[in-house]
Amino acid sequence: MSDLDDRFYRIIELLKANDTSMAYEQSSALVDSNPTVLNAWLVHSQVQQRRNDFHGMLHSTRTALDIEPKNPDVVMRHCLALMLTGGYSEAIKYIDKIASSSSKHHDRVSQIGELYTQAKKFVQAHRCYQQAVKLQPENSKMLYNLASSHIAMGNFAQAGTLFNQVIAIDPSDFDAYQNRSTLRTQTQKDNHTEELESVLEQFPHGEIALCHALAKEYEDLKDYRKSFAYLKRGANARKKRLTYSVKTDLDTFALIKKTFNSSLVSDLRKIQPNTSSTSSHQKPLPIFVLGLPRSGTTLVERILSSHADIMSLGEINDFALSLINSIGGGYSKKQLIQQSAKMNLIMLAQRYRSALTSYGQNTIFTIDKTPLNFLYLGLIRLALPEAKIIHVRRDAMDSCFAMYKTLFRMAYPFSYDLTELAEYYLAYNDLMSHWQAVFPGEFLDVDYENLVNNPEPVSRDMIEFCDLPWQAQCLQHHLNPSPSATASAAQVRVPIYTSSVERWKCYKQELGALRTILESGGIQIA
Repeated sequence: MSDLDDRFYRIIELLKANDTSMAYEQSSALVDSNPTVLNAWLVHSQVQQRRNDFHGMLHSTRTALDIEPKNPDVVMRHCLALMLTGGYSEAIKYIDKIASSSSKHHDRVSQIGELYTQAKKFVQAHRCYQQAVKLQPENSKMLYNLASSHIAMGNFAQAGTLFNQVIAIDPSDFDAYQNRSTLRTQTQKDNHTEELESVLEQFPHGEIALCHALAKEYEDLKDYRKSFAYLKRGANARKKRLTYSVKTDLDTFALIKKTFNSSLVSDLRKIQPNTSSTSSHQKPLPIFVLGLPRSGTTLVERILSSHADIMSLGEINDFALSLINSIGGGYSKKQLIQQSAKMNLIMLAQRYRSALTSYGQNTIFTIDKTPLNFLYLGLIRLALPEAKIIHVRRDAMDSCFAMYKTLFRMAYPFSYDLTELAEYYLAYNDLMSHWQAVFPGEFLDVDYENLVNNPEPVSRDMIEFCDLPWQAQCLQHHLNPSPSATASAAQVRVPIYTSSVERWKCYKQELGALRTILESGGIQIA
């Protein structure tokens, strides 16, 4: 192994050990001593990404691009850096260019599809996945990606057929089973429970996805005892693989409350009262739809985006990224909150508006439907006073149970344990009460139960809140053709239904501990 290879190896090992400070020190020394070595800049960009130093990452990828401007791997890495710094329009130009010259390389075409997906260009991504399957029709990974793309596009029958093909080629692709189960309501005559139980017996290490699939199908069949037994097994298995403590999040909530108090908000509005004075009419204007996951945020998004003057970007990370890029990388979560209380709000607003504009939307409003933006509600309200904020809330038991039975993969680690779920919900509820006290009347609360039982008046209230005239197609949200890449992708393609209200009562006994903790925290449960 050469000295250079040895240095690369040490940096990668430091990243694996999560020692980003030492990795940064060594990768910085590496590029200083090897400024013309492509891989030195690429590994340095990896370290910078892990440290949330996205502007530093962009500098490194741009330097790498100067060294090898036609290297598609370098171009794709540069595109990622551009998107992490809000440069979607420039990234899309690069992606379009390499897409036109990579049509015969299935892996590269698939990677380009992933970049298009991140840029919210779902139609282009879908074409890439179709091309990848055309090049490799027996490649289960390519088939899986195309199936997932069909889900986002609302083509559930095609997705189901493709997942069956994936399973036939690779019976151990457990995510394919789980995703297939979510595509429709299973019936006594047409379900996969026997197959799933057989596969689970053969592959017990696949229990996370397989048990979630079985829980979904048995709930459809109204066999609630079996459903919960499999759900608990799958959730427990997922939790065992996580290194997560809910206390970290509870401490974060408490610090946000303490930091963004009424006194600070009043002071900040005196110091920086005109953050949008020069661009309050800049298009697109943001609508934030926020709340806990599985609370109805996607339904609200689809109703709103059915309006001709509103488009949605779905779940994006641009506000959090704009915050990080404004403050700088390398901070802990606690330090980031503390720094955000004294940051330049005008810079934050400019970065976020620039990122929204870079997507290329041409409507009056653009929806940012990132549930956990409720954590940043104070900063959103202060930096973007022209923004519309809609908070979607749901019955506590239904909300917690809906999260518990959803396999989120990498997100929401608190959702696989009922005790942690209850504690997280109480902290969220407390924080939202805090925001209501600090910003009275400055955002709209929408109750999921009220929306599904009274869709027209509640929908009219939301449209009026956005200062727009009513349009009847908002009541036909299920006909909205725009892609949806959320856990609710299948549900939002059907008319509004009320069958999820009080669904938790089918599991009263199993959810007894959850109820006890919520009630002890002051939540009234009927």
